[in-house]
Amino acid sequence: DANRNARNRTRIMLGKIANDAFLFLFFSHTGGNESVVREIETDGRIDTTTLNQQFRSIKYRAGGKAITLAVPATFMPALRRFMALRNYLLDDRGFPYLFFTLGRGTTRPPGKIPSRSLFTHYMCQLRRIDPTLPPLGARKLRASVADWYQRNRDAAVTAKVLQNSEKTVLAKYDAGSLTQHQEELTLF
Repeated sequence: DANRNARNRTRIMLGKIANDAFLFLFFSHTGGNESVVREIETDGRIDTTTLNQQFRSIKYRAGGKAITLAVPATFMPALRRFMALRNYLLDDRGFPYLFFTLGRGTTRPPGKIPSRSLFTHYMCQLRRIDPTLPPLGARKLRASVADWYQRNRDAAVTAKVLQNSEKTVLAKYDAGSLTQHQEELTLF
């Protein structure tokens, strides 16, 4: 039945799992703040000639500051596939936010993703695959992105990617990481 019926419940459920997995990848590639990513609005289309898609959102905790998240060019093919999946899951209904939930059992109308969506995805899906996987939230992913940029670029680039000031990057994200610690011990 799933092969004959494009709107089969199992297909939609698997599509929702892929949707949640893409949210994890989106955080990993953009270093976005969870509250900002939850507020990204879109019309559901991406220009096929765009090399780097940018999404504008509001960070309310920062006094309503406008934030721009840039999707790296290497991640654009995955974003295009996600947009096709998004349209399929929404069944061509309009929904203002880039990411959404269909509730338990994928039976509810689309709604904005709740806070801690990555943790929920971990508890519902990833823990079934491997219970020893440590849960990663948006903060840890953001810190990992910051660490990578700090090790491979400089504070100015890191600040631009994270939409912070260089002062904030140096104060909050320059403490190093396990990877950096291992590299330093290996060199020692």
